[in-house]
Amino acid sequence: MQSTLFDSFITVFTMDEIRPINGVVKQPNPVIEEIKGIVMVVIATLLYSITTYMFVLPNDFAPSGLSGILAFVSYITEDLNTGTFTLLFLNLPLLILAFFYLSKRFAIRTTISVFVMCGSLFLLGLLDRDGKLQFVGLTLSGESDFGKKLFASLISGVCAGISIALNFRHASSLGGVDILVNCIQKKKPRANVSFLLFGFNAAIILVSCFIYPKGDWIIPESAFFSIIYVMVFSKVTEYVMNGVKKALKFEVVTEHPDELARELIDKLGHSVTVTNAKGMYANKEKYLLICVIRNNQVADFEKVLKKYPDTFAFASSVSEVFGVFFK
Repeated sequence: MQSTLFDSFITVFTMDEIRPINGVVKQPNPVIEEIKGIVMVVIATLLYSITTYMFVLPNDFAPSGLSGILAFVSYITEDLNTGTFTLLFLNLPLLILAFFYLSKRFAIRTTISVFVMCGSLFLLGLLDRDGKLQFVGLTLSGESDFGKKLFASLISGVCAGISIALNFRHASSLGGVDILVNCIQKKKPRANVSFLLFGFNAAIILVSCFIYPKGDWIIPESAFFSIIYVMVFSKVTEYVMNGVKKALKFEVVTEHPDELARELIDKLGHSVTVTNAKGMYANKEKYLLICVIRNNQVADFEKVLKKYPDTFAFASSVSEVFGVFFK
């Protein structure tokens, strides 16, 4: 199976299972794991679709990616179903590209995600013709309510970030620009795709200034709330992908490698790597211990270290852990 950017995300998030150091790791059933992955993709996509329908579309600001085009078409035609079919039409060639150019697992799950998203939006528009499920940021007099729209942009941004991260974690995406990013990074692994993402989102925000009502502001409200939405979902996606997996790498210089390593393993549950070192100031043989621990284990680590006064350590932040990371 071909490797993709999103497959690498899966590697990071599957390395933190609880594994006893001296125990036997039970291999999961691949069929059950595949079903679990697809179920999570469906749930994450439904979260995105429902929050987009409830908070984004009725408040005249555009989300990122092709969903922004969905919002534009739905607003101009005053018909969500037209926007939904446009979104599906734009995604179809990209999904075909994913099947031929990227891994089959990613392509299949992304296809499921796109059809779930379009299908759920279509059903919501069909069943909720009066818009009773939508959170409209207007006052009783019909004027724009800044507080309500701000709330809508914040809550939809948070939910979009969670949904996107969950899709990434399970070798999937919401389609659109994510597929293009995958293809570019496969062709040129060192390419900086952040400019592509920034440019596309900037274009969506710029277009929204001409489509939605400007209001009384110098900067159109639609652009303001779109920027908030993009910033929130980006930070939430980053946190869900990396925040809970952040760790600290300690490098410890000591003359008591065996005792210190054993105590760290017993009390923190993480293995320790030892290598020879030499202190050039005193020209004395020492040992360098390397240990990766959780952020919330720092206090316990320092407590162990205090027992060895001739030992010192320095730490660096680790955002990704590959391979076996005992918990």
